Amino acid sequence: MGDATRRLDSCVRFDVPRHFNSYHCHLQSSCQRAHSGRHRPHVKGDLKIAIHRSFSLARAGSHRPALEIVAHGPAARYHAAMPAIQPATDYYRFCPGEEQIKLSNAVCRGRRQAHYPKCAGCQFNDDERAAIPVSTHLDRAAVHSQLESLFRPHDVLGTYPAPLSTDAAWRIGHAAGQYLHGRLRGFDRADPSIRSLIVGNDGRQDAEALESALIEGILSTGIDVVKIGVVDTPQLYFAVSHFGACGGIQITGGRHPLPYHGMKICAARGFPIASETGLASIRDIALRVPRHRTGTTGTVKTTDLSDAYREFVRSRLPPPPDSIAAGRNGDTYRLSRELNIVVNACAGVAAKVFPMLFDGVIGLNWNPLFFAAQDALTAQLDPARPGNLNALRKAVQTHAADFGVGFDGDADRLLFVDEKGTLVRPDLIATLLARRFLEREAGAAIVFDHRFSSLVNDEVLRAGGLPIRERVGHVFIKKTMTERHAVFGADLSGRYYFRDNGYCENAMLAVVQMMNLLCETGRKLSELVRPIARNRSFGELRVSCRDGERALRRITSAHADAQIEQLDGITVRYPDWWFNLRQPGGAAESELHVLLEARTRKLVEERLAELESMLKDGENSA
Repeated sequence: MGDATRRLDSCVRFDVPRHFNSYHCHLQSSCQRAHSGRHRPHVKGDLKIAIHRSFSLARAGSHRPALEIVAHGPAARYHAAMPAIQPATDYYRFCPGEEQIKLSNAVCRGRRQAHYPKCAGCQFNDDERAAIPVSTHLDRAAVHSQLESLFRPHDVLGTYPAPLSTDAAWRIGHAAGQYLHGRLRGFDRADPSIRSLIVGNDGRQDAEALESALIEGILSTGIDVVKIGVVDTPQLYFAVSHFGACGGIQITGGRHPLPYHGMKICAARGFPIASETGLASIRDIALRVPRHRTGTTGTVKTTDLSDAYREFVRSRLPPPPDSIAAGRNGDTYRLSRELNIVVNACAGVAAKVFPMLFDGVIGLNWNPLFFAAQDALTAQLDPARPGNLNALRKAVQTHAADFGVGFDGDADRLLFVDEKGTLVRPDLIATLLARRFLEREAGAAIVFDHRFSSLVNDEVLRAGGLPIRERVGHVFIKKTMTERHAVFGADLSGRYYFRDNGYCENAMLAVVQMMNLLCETGRKLSELVRPIARNRSFGELRVSCRDGERALRRITSAHADAQIEQLDGITVRYPDWWFNLRQPGGAAESELHVLLEARTRKLVEERLAELESMLKDGENSA
């Protein structure tokens, strides 16, 4: 600007002694060119003009420079209103995946003009949003609806190729990369090990196509990827801790049959990512950011963790009394007694992982069931299905096995049957394993599913432990175990969590602990279970109900004389029986889950009939 210009606290002032109109026209033209980005306002002459630059508080963002011109002498006074400068407390914009870093409208606008990689698809991209035609908005709404349907409270699940398409996989990978990288602080952002994501899959059909798209999305954020191939989900958690990565993604449909696929996402040290811990943020980023070229990329490394994982699992076998005669010799392990077991892989990834871990353990004889890929249509990846459970029972009896185990599709949960082929409930297995841990660490915390038998609480106390009941969901159990430094945890779906496994679930470690228990006691599984299986239950059942919340209030009022808890739904307790009624996340709105336990089978049947009748009568009167 001219020599007469003086800068005073972000203001530029000029005097206009005469010929105001000509100066006004010149200044107006200059400011219009400045607004279009070509240059700054420039005015010659002996004048004082106050130019206040501020940022609009409106969400639209941009505005012209506000001006104040004071004319002296015969000239008139001209004033243009000026909005206040945007204070930092009013910043609300942020780049996808960096919600903790709020931006001013001006910085946001500057990044858009500089074609910043994260601007494409961003919810604050005013320029992009204004340019989208109505028809595209409608198409985008349909895509968003499909994509949003994939996100459940604790994971991602859908059928391939729709709605879980390769485009959706790219979006989820890009969103997860942005979110997990955004959690890093300080020097961690520059550490190549920490700035990486571990990716694995459960080996089912079409998993590779989804994995390729997912990795492409992750790389587009500049994050590196470590591929560990076909693994069980617990091995992915192990890999995240082993490499010190900022997180991991396992492509798996779990216990669901084809064409279902999904993704389980974890942060550093295997900490679970669920709706409450980041999955909602990943969903929002995935909805906003379409597949596009970002101008940045990471690197991909492929590695095999079989040796490290095998050593990790086998090291939980007890140390031998004589390392030469009966113990470990190099990589050889020997059980203290012979064990014969049946392993039902349910045509899942356990068919690959179990032999890798346990082949060569002296004293262990295992018999495979549903290990071939073509068994998928028969086994359907769920050990609790009647066909799988009956096949396991028959195989245990045929092979005169000490016990049998059945894994789900990604081998993060399992079911046990005893030597008679009788199903042993997960809460009873958890009680046996908890007592074993408490023998070695008295006073330790044990975290378990609140639906467990009331006897579990009593047995943990009797063994000198601290029982902690928790809501249904692996996220809640892991979080509580971490906070309370619990040595062991379990839930009713057959997941078993271990402190020395980063508080994550690991079905293979549960098998190791059961082998250790039988070897140490020299007893049969049925004999160990019998003293603690004193109560009866039919497990968790599903009941139709039009209005779940209203039903919960009605049942609560009808049992005012009982002890009532509201940890997860409602739990009603009487001296000789109790029940839990809840509406789990992801379940149909017209469905409630009920679990009832009593001293005798007859009492279970009577109370369950009463409860179902009460729910039915309430529906009829609604």
